[in-house]
Amino acid sequence: MTDIRYSYNVEQNKLNIRKETDYVISLPEVEITQEQFLEFLDNVTVGKRYILHNDVLVLDAVFDIEQKKKALIRDRNSLLFASDWTMLPDVPLSEEKRNEWIAYRQQLRDITTDINFPNVTLPQAPTR
Repeated sequence: MTDIRYSYNVEQNKLNIRKETDYVISLPEVEITQEQFLEFLDNVTVGKRYILHNDVLVLDAVFDIEQKKKALIRDRNSLLFASDWTMLPDVPLSEEKRNEWIAYRQQLRDITTDINFPNVTLPQAPTR
């Protein structure tokens, strides 16, 4: 039976499985256990990555936060796009409803300046 070796490439955020027992694993590749491989597989497939910290592989929290920021901005932009119709001059909205939509869209724009960004909740759209 052939031994299987697992490794993680830090630079490429890539998991490897090797049957060659004589293959030399060296940086940026790090040998990991099968249990780590399965854990990493769950995380890497959702866009997370690992870094070496004091010779130990740990989740890259900075990268994780940056990914969260990008996703939140993407979602915010989609909501702004989806509500563009409310700003057209010939849309039959009452002044009160129009002001609700204006406030909502401003709240969407302001999320990136919130002190808790990216740990914020997107506002709910007004009713039509």
